[in-house]
Amino acid sequence: RINPNGGGSLDASLPLNPVGRGLQTNGQDKFSAPSDSYALQNQKLLETYFQRLESTMDALKPMARACAGSDNTVIVMVCNTGQSDLLINFICSAQARGFGDVVKEKVLVFATDRGVLEIAHGLGLRAFYDEKIFEKMPEKEASRYGDQAFTQMMYA
Repeated sequence: RINPNGGGSLDASLPLNPVGRGLQTNGQDKFSAPSDSYALQNQKLLETYFQRLESTMDALKPMARACAGSDNTVIVMVCNTGQSDLLINFICSAQARGFGDVVKEKVLVFATDRGVLEIAHGLGLRAFYDEKIFEKMPEKEASRYGDQAFTQMMYA
């Protein structure tokens, strides 16, 4: 119910239209499109993924098969050291509820830095880490939704 040509606030007389999640009721979009330089950085990161796709799949397939088991279920989690407390809490909560062993068997962590790789292994989890792919990923948690650290982690 926002003017599709931009600007203006919410108008209940207009039909519903899809909008981005950053659109506010005053018609302003909190999440502007990335700058050209930022888009180029993201493109280079994507190139790294594609260049390493075959070796990544070779490493991931046996891990995923081991996690999948007979019910073909894998719980995929992406984590950096800054968010590792949430990973630890997830595993501890599962253990406290009596299904920690099942969860540990099913979880495959994409560790975006060495610190969380060590934490994941210490928790008894399977974890994938590729230094070349994740070398520019932040180790700190995002300060807010949509910030640069958050956006970079979405690529992992």
